[in-house]
Amino acid sequence: KNKNIIVNVGTICRRKNQKLSIEAFVELNKMMKDCEMHFIGKIENNYFQELESLIYSNNLEKKIFFHGYKNDYLKYMNHANLITLTSRSEGVSRILRESIFLKVPVVATKISGTSEILKNGCGIMISDFDKDALSQAYFKILNERKFTLKMVNLAYDRYNQTYSNKSYSNKINKIFKKIYNEI
Repeated sequence: KNKNIIVNVGTICRRKNQKLSIEAFVELNKMMKDCEMHFIGKIENNYFQELESLIYSNNLEKKIFFHGYKNDYLKYMNHANLITLTSRSEGVSRILRESIFLKVPVVATKISGTSEILKNGCGIMISDFDKDALSQAYFKILNERKFTLKMVNLAYDRYNQTYSNKSYSNKINKIFKKIYNEI
């Protein structure tokens, strides 16, 4: 209850780049001691050992947790103060859309799969895989409630206009009507 919880959901692998999340957390921990980071996702062992080494070398084993694959990952997301995705490449991320629907703020790397969803202030995007910029973004979201609330509400409104089932159904209906009228 008295912790700021950061959640990262995705297979623990190099492409998902969780190492960057941890490196940013190391910096955040110097500024804020009340934070934890939780990783949800299937673990690939070789990469995981590298992450564990980074965690232990920074004495963060009581603040960074790996839970493995969980069917109920949305519970973790729903209790988070912040969702982070630090992938090197991504399609259109379901996790980002779910975060926005849950009204949990997002910090992600600026790649093609995240840029479309988080554009226009719907999240914070970090260029060049910069751990310091990522850490500062975490700090900003966790400490500037007014900014965070505005961002979350903007993202939720955009979600309803663009990504919701209702929006999707309206787009499909328009396509079908256009096809029908051309026949």
